[in-house]
Amino acid sequence: MSTPPATSGAPRQTPHTPSDAVGTGDLVFFVVAAGAPLIVTAGAAPVATGMAGLALFGWFTESGFRNLTGVHVPWGAWATAGLVAIGALGWLKVALSARRSPSHSFPSPSTASSGATAGGCPPGGWWPHR
Repeated sequence: MSTPPATSGAPRQTPHTPSDAVGTGDLVFFVVAAGAPLIVTAGAAPVATGMAGLALFGWFTESGFRNLTGVHVPWGAWATAGLVAIGALGWLKVALSARRSPSHSFPSPSTASSGATAGGCPPGGWWPHR
């Protein structure tokens, strides 16, 4: 066996980090700085989609109305009318969806056999009468 070479009495040099190295704080800053535009984009996307939808609605309505009647109404007026209609329907809580409400659901097998007509519809139909 060989013995390691003798060292002088000076302390051993440990590797040091250069002063311009990327530290933990720098890394956190880079991650947050890179994520901020993504957050803004994700927040603005629904607004941009809604505005584009209104603009397309106005443009197609303007084009169709002009082709049918020959009268030119700017697309902005149609888009504003659409926005007002959407706001009014929302304020009045009018739902324009194809989802069935629970009061208009299909009967269970036990209620379908009791008092239902031959077609499976209860007497008086499915819609409530006033």
